[in-house]
This record gives sequence, C-alpha cells and structure tokens, in this order.
Amino acid sequence: MKRIIVFGSGSGSNFEAIVQAIRRERLPIEVLFVFSENPNAFILERAQRLGIPSRVMDYKTIKERERYNAQVLQMLKEAEPWDLLVLAGYMKIIPKEIVQKYRNKIINIHPSLLPAFPGAHGIEEAFKAGMKVTGVTVHFVDEEVDTGPIIAQEPVPICETDTLETLEAKVHHLEHRLYISVIKRLLLEERLRPRALLSVSDKRDLAEFARGLTELGWEILSTGGTAKLLAEQEIAVANIESITGFPEILSGRVKTLHPKIFGGILALRDDPKHQSDLDAQAIEKIDLVCVNFYPFLEAAREPDLTEAQLIEEIDIGGPSLVRAAAKNFHHVIVLTDPSDYASLLEELRRGSVSEMTKRRLALKAFAKVAELDIAIYQTLQERWGIDLSPGPSPKEGGEPSPFPFREGGQGVRFPKKFFLAYTKAHELRYGENPHQRAALYQNALALGLPSQIEVLWGKELSYNNWLDTESALALLSELAPPASIIIKHNNPCGVARGKTLLEAYERALECDPVSAFGGVVALNQTVNKELARKLNEIFLEIIVAPEFAPDALPILQQKKDRRLLRCKELLFPKETLRFLSGDLLVQDTDSIVVQESNWKVLDNAPLTDSEKRDLIFAFTICKHVKSNAIVVAKNEATLGIGAGQTNRVGSAKIGLVQAGEKARGAVLASDGFFPFPDTVELAAQHGIAVIIQPGGSVRDEEAFASARKHKIKMVLTEVRHFRH
Repeated sequence: MKRIIVFGSGSGSNFEAIVQAIRRERLPIEVLFVFSENPNAFILERAQRLGIPSRVMDYKTIKERERYNAQVLQMLKEAEPWDLLVLAGYMKIIPKEIVQKYRNKIINIHPSLLPAFPGAHGIEEAFKAGMKVTGVTVHFVDEEVDTGPIIAQEPVPICETDTLETLEAKVHHLEHRLYISVIKRLLLEERLRPRALLSVSDKRDLAEFARGLTELGWEILSTGGTAKLLAEQEIAVANIESITGFPEILSGRVKTLHPKIFGGILALRDDPKHQSDLDAQAIEKIDLVCVNFYPFLEAAREPDLTEAQLIEEIDIGGPSLVRAAAKNFHHVIVLTDPSDYASLLEELRRGSVSEMTKRRLALKAFAKVAELDIAIYQTLQERWGIDLSPGPSPKEGGEPSPFPFREGGQGVRFPKKFFLAYTKAHELRYGENPHQRAALYQNALALGLPSQIEVLWGKELSYNNWLDTESALALLSELAPPASIIIKHNNPCGVARGKTLLEAYERALECDPVSAFGGVVALNQTVNKELARKLNEIFLEIIVAPEFAPDALPILQQKKDRRLLRCKELLFPKETLRFLSGDLLVQDTDSIVVQESNWKVLDNAPLTDSEKRDLIFAFTICKHVKSNAIVVAKNEATLGIGAGQTNRVGSAKIGLVQAGEKARGAVLASDGFFPFPDTVELAAQHGIAVIIQPGGSVRDEEAFASARKHKIKMVLTEVRHFRH
C-alpha cells in the first residue's frame, strides 16, 4: 500500500478527484490525511465528507514563518513512512528545508504549460494574452515557485468561442484526469514498464506490432497520425504532448524535438550521473524507438512536385530519433523497417533481445538515415545546380550535366561530394567465376536496369547475364526497329536490322553463328511464333524483348535453362563509374551519335545512301565493342567484328577474316584512328569500299595515301569510341 499526504488551501476539487479515482479503481493508495494552513478551506469539508483525516495549522495564529515551517516539517517526519506529498491548491511556498529533505517526493499541479504563466492566475493570464493553447503541468516542487522538474504536461486548446469560465472548466477537467495519472505512474511503478515510441510514415503491420508490445506490458507513446491509428485500433497510447507538455507546432514540423524525449532515449542506463539527471528533470526512459521517415525518395521522383512541396518531405524529427536510439543501441531498440516487427516480438516474448539483434537494427537505422541524407543532397543539388566548391554554378556560366543516374535536371558536372546509396536486392549464385561471390545491389535513389526488366521464364540472372543483358540493351537502344543483337562475353557478335524482326535475327546470326551459341539475344519488337521457332534452333541463354506473343512463349519455354526477359522503357545513366581499388572514376556516358552533318569525307568523295546508312550503323556498333574495335558491315548487318585486341590491325584481321568474301563492297568502322596504314592496306586486300574512323593521328596522311591508292572512300568523324 502506498501512502500519500495532501496539502490544500482552497476548494479541494483536485483532492476529491484523486480520492474518487483511488476508490473507483481500487488503487493500493492510502490518503493519510489532508493538511491546510487555512481552517476555513473547503478542502477540509470535502475531507470530512469523504472520511479522510485532516489537520490544520493556522498560519495566522502562529504568525512566525520559521516556527510554522518547523512544525510542518515535524508533522511530516512524524507521519513517516509516506511516499508522496501532493499539493492540491496549496497557497504557501514549501520551505527549502522540507524540499531538501523530501526532494522528488513533493508534486504540484499548475493550470498552464510551465514555464509559461507561473503563479496563482495561470488560466486568466493565458486567456487575456490571447494564447491559442494553454494546458496543465504536473511537476516536482523545488525551492522556487513553479520551476521544479516537469513530470507531465498536456495542452488545452483555447477556442474563439471560449470564455474565461469555459476555459477554466476545461483546464480543471484535465487536472482531475492528469493528476491521478501521474500519481499512479509515480507510486505504482508504471514508470518501470518499458516504453516504446512509435511514430511512422509507413504504417504497415504497425497495429499488430503495437498490440504485441502492449500484451507484453509495454507502454506506447506516439504522435499525430500514428497515435490516431492506434487509438482507432483500441490500443492504449499516450500522445507525445502528454509527455513533453508541449503541443505540436509549425504544422507538424516540431513534435518530438524535446529533452523529455531525447533524454529518455540517450540516457545510459548504467551511468549514475545520467540517472541523476533524469531524476532531477523527471524524465522517464524510452526503451524502443520505432520510426520510419517521410517518403522523400518517392516525392523526389514526382516531376511536378514544387520545391516547397519537396522540402516539406524532408524529415527532421524522425532521423533525429533514429540516430539517438541507434547511438544508444546497448539500451534502446531501434526499428526502421516493418519487416523486423515479427522477429523482434518473438525475441521479446522469449525474455530478451540479443546484442546481435540490437547491433543489426542499429546498423540498419544508420543506413536508413544515410540513405535519406544522400537522397536529399543529390536531389537538391540536381534541382539547384550548385556545387560545394567555390566558383560559378552552372547557371552562372559553369557547364551543366545531368546528375549521375538521373534523367534530366541541371545538376553539377562532377560535384565536389559524390555519394552512392544502394540496397542489396539478392545474392547471386556466383560472380564472373564460380569461386567469386556476388550480389545484385539496386540504386536506392533512381531506377536501374533490374527495375526495367521482368523475368518471364527461367532461373535468376547470373553476374555475367546482367553484364551481357545491359550491353545488349544499351546497343539496342541506338538502333531503329526491327533490329536484333547477339551478345557474347559482353561484346556483340552479330547485329542487324531487317524488314522484319525474323529477318533481322537471321542476318545477325549469320555474322557469327559459332559465337552466338549460349549468347544473349536482344530484340526491339514483339517476338512472334515464327521467330520463336527460329530462336529455338540453337541454345540461347537469354532472350530479351519488349513483348512476347502468347503463342510464342510456350515454344521458347521448351528450353529449361533459358531466361526470357521483358524489357520496359530503357533508361541508361548519363555517367559511368569505375572503381580504382576503392577510389572512383566518373565520366560522361559515351552517348554521342554519329551524324552525317558532322563528319568529313576524304577528298569529298561521293557516298551513296546505302553507304551512309551502313557507315552510321557500323560506327554505332563500334562504340559498343571492346577496344581495339573493328566492325565490318553491309546493308545494316554485321559481317565481321574484331574486338579487344591490343593492336588495331589484329582486330581488323579478325573482323575481315570473319567477313570473308562478303567484305567486298562493305564498310569498315574503327573506334580509334589508324596509327599506321596497315589496317587500310588489310581492308583493301578484302575489298572494303568505305572506311569510317575518328582521324587525328600524326600519321593520318599515310592512312589517307593508302586509301587514295586503293580507291577506298574514308569518312572522318573526329569522335573516338574507346571502350575498355
């Protein structure tokens, strides 16, 4: 049984509310007596009616303050043991010797949101000041007036229709509820119950999680929409305002940023100084923080969102709570992902949460905060076109380019700070080779290739499958339909256009049917039944197309080890990244498309329309072949491809030998200039009619002379397409 003493000087309505609640709820609390310095106080009549003993010490009779204080102190000593001294409208200042002896055992209730409007007329002063909100504060008593550590506060809105009388009624009604709630919490050890703060944007599975916590004896604190959802689900929840005593302000921008919250999260449970600070400020611990953030990433992808709307999606309180809880992970559980709710509840039901789980959840929390910060930085940098380095911004004369992995925008070319944020989609069976481990990570801030691919048939793609598929689609995106590409080991081994998609595939296959075995085929129109039968004639590991006819799929699915992929809209990054033992190389993607208007023709030799088409076709393919690259083509079909040799003439030999007699009258494309005339000489031996190359070698004249000698037309693009 807990024992309390009540001091009062006035009507005693709070005193009666306390007694009625104790009796109604059958609380194990005994009111030892009521004390008043005023023999005419109505609280004494209430005590008599309620059967509570009372004591009076008339201050006017005693007159001397020190003697009065000494007698009150002696009365309290003689009444020991007792647990709490409750001031209910007591109008005398508690002397410092009593405060010092019974510190944190004396509480008072005040009709305002302290520290605003202290003193005897808090309601009237708030009303006359035109405040939109007032409230009630319960605090420990210290040596000053209405300045002790706050235990609890709740706001009371002041409506336009309120009079002073209606406002007083609302405040007193809250006092009667809040005071007994605090007394129960202090005396009946409810503050020892573990407490969880739940404030989420993503409310999936939240009600079930909160219900599980309450069944385990947890107290739930919450904010705004989260608290509303839990209350609708009939889950007991305390609004954060009842803890902080501070209402939500600035349209929700400030809700949880308060020492009562962050002190409860950050306090080290095994540090006596921290515990002393908590006691001094009447701060209770928070043992679990479950928070996820405003959907900034989703908002950033909305093209029509205004800057003001986007800024409002920047979460402040959420990341602050998560960082605080993650920092104190030894003592506080932090949750940022609904997928962790069930497993955590299971651990709690078993009696404790493992250190490994706490560390894993803390790391996950820090990752969520980092991902959000990176998204904010990159999105605003893209929108504003401002770099962190001093100097002109793109809009002031700098050179703008879209930010990495973003479509459109003004961004900054190679910003001072560059961050990456990726989320593991899944682990792959292995990497380039079976002894290498590998995983697929997806860009957390923008859609990458895996988001544009739907697997219709077959097992998951391997590391090499992804590389080959990206290479195939990157080249395919530059060719008008109908077009077909066959990729092997990240190089095209056959490319063609045709009158139909079937014709395009047959012509691409004809270039190198040996290399095509086990390759990746990319097509830019719907695959029909006839083409499906043709594709089935050899083993192709992957077939990717925008669509497959319903009667084509069963045919293609006869090959169990094949993957069928549907590609959606193709979006490729504007920059490419390469790692250098941990450091990073960043460059613009090679997105230049060769144009007839930009090239130069040696000696202004006339070109036929067919030759022009083939030159553009071959040079475009050359861009996607590993250097040194040579492409031989005719009638928009490759005849031979030489890739990846350490000297240009070596690649030319491969491509020309592969083309054979078909090379006569064909075009030859080179990704780089000719340092010697040997490649031109070799092309002449195979009957090449036109060569397209960047030019720019110090020995260009030697190559030009060889072309003139063999009557080979030569086009100079002044654009190199190295690919390493």
